[in-house]
Amino acid sequence: MKRTDKMTKGIFTTILAVAALFWFGNIAQATIIADARDDFVAGANEGDPGVLPATGTGTWNYLASDTANPIDDVGGLDTLTWKIPNNSYINLTSGGSANAVDLLNPNLTSEEIRVHPSARDPKFAVVRWEAGSGEEGLINITGNVRKVDVGGGDDVTFQIFVNGNSIFNATLAFNNAIGVSFDHSLTVGAGATVDFVIGPGGWDSYDSTGLKATITAAFTPGPADSDGDGVPDAEDAFPDDSTEWSDNDGDGIGDNADTDDDNDGLLDTEEDANGNGVVDAGETDPNIADTDGDGVNDADDAFPLDGEVSTIEDFIVVLRDDILSDTAIPDEKFENPKMRRPLQNKLTSLIEFVREADSAPDESTRATILMETIDKLQYDIMAKTDGADGGNPKNDWVGDPIVAHELYLWLKDVLDALSAELYVLSAEL
Repeated sequence: MKRTDKMTKGIFTTILAVAALFWFGNIAQATIIADARDDFVAGANEGDPGVLPATGTGTWNYLASDTANPIDDVGGLDTLTWKIPNNSYINLTSGGSANAVDLLNPNLTSEEIRVHPSARDPKFAVVRWEAGSGEEGLINITGNVRKVDVGGGDDVTFQIFVNGNSIFNATLAFNNAIGVSFDHSLTVGAGATVDFVIGPGGWDSYDSTGLKATITAAFTPGPADSDGDGVPDAEDAFPDDSTEWSDNDGDGIGDNADTDDDNDGLLDTEEDANGNGVVDAGETDPNIADTDGDGVNDADDAFPLDGEVSTIEDFIVVLRDDILSDTAIPDEKFENPKMRRPLQNKLTSLIEFVREADSAPDESTRATILMETIDKLQYDIMAKTDGADGGNPKNDWVGDPIVAHELYLWLKDVLDALSAELYVLSAEL
C-alpha cells in the first residue's frame, strides 16, 4: 500500500473514532429517566395505587388537587386508584366527572396519555414525577399537551411546577388539537417533583387532554437553578424565589415586586406611562435613576430628559441668555427689536420668583409663591408669545409666528415644570 493510502486510511479511521465518541458520548450523557406513556403502559395494573415506577429510579404519581399548584393544597392531595372496567386511574372521592389518567381516547397518539380534570373539587388532575436516587442534576423536560376531545366544551388550563415553582403555563381552547409544546432544562435535587397539572374551564365536558411528557437526565454538570425560574443561581439575585431574579437598584426588593426599580423617587408606572416596557419619547427610564446623566436623579430633576439643566432656574437662564439672544432670534423676528430686552427682564423677574419659592420657610409659603410665579409666567410672559397658539396675535412681542410658537413651547416647558412642583406640594399639604 502506498504511503498516501495509509495516511488516507488513518485519517478516515480517526474521523470515525471521533464521530463515534461524539455520538455515543452524547447518548451516554442524555438518558431518558421518565416517559409518561411508556411508563404508564409498563406499570398500570389493577389494584395499584396511583404510583408507578418510572423508566429510571423515580416514580410517577397520579393525583387530584384542590389547587392549581399542588403544593398549595393544604387539605392534602388525593391519590387516584386503578379502576376496572374503566382501566383508568380515577379519583373516587370527587363524584360525578372524576379526575382520571388513562389511555381511554381513540384520538391519543402512541406517545400520549389521557388526563381529565374534574368539575368538582378536587378539580385539578396532577401527573407527578418524583426524582429517584441518583437522578439529581441537570434534567430536560419536553413534550406536548393538547385537546383530544374537541367536540365541544370550553378550555382547559395546563401548568408545570417544579418543586412548587411554576415554569410553564398555557390555556388550551376547546378545539386545540395541536396543542403547545414545552422544553425546559433545569437542575434538580434528590426527591424533586415535577407536576404536570390540568384544570377544567367553566365546565369539564370534552376536557380529555393528551399529555406527552419525557424527562431526560444530562449527567454533565449544569448551572444550578434552585427555584426553577430559568435563571441560574449564579445570575439570580433571588435564587430561592421563582418570582424574582433581578434587583436593579440593589434595595433588596425584586424588580417584579419593586414599584421603583431604579430608586429615583419616581414610580415605574410614572416613568413608563404607557406600560409597554420601552422608553418612549418624553419618558424617563425606569431602570436608570438619572436618565439624562446630569448627576441629578429623575425625581429631583425639573428637566430629567435634558442633560444641560436640572432646575427650573437653570432652564429659565438658558431661555433668557441663549434662546432669546440676538444670535438665536435676530432683531427682525421681533415686532420691535427693543422688545427683546424687556422680555429678557421679565424672565429675570421670573427667576427671582423661583428663587424666592426655593428659599420659602415652609411648604405652604412655597406653594403660594409658586402659584404667583405661574400667574406671572402665564399672563405676563406667555401672553406675549401665544398668538400662534390660541392667544391674541396683536399682543405678541415676537412678530414671526413660527419663532413665537417655538418660544411659546419653551415657556410651556417652564410652566409644566412649575405646575408639577406645585402638584407635588399640594398633595403633601
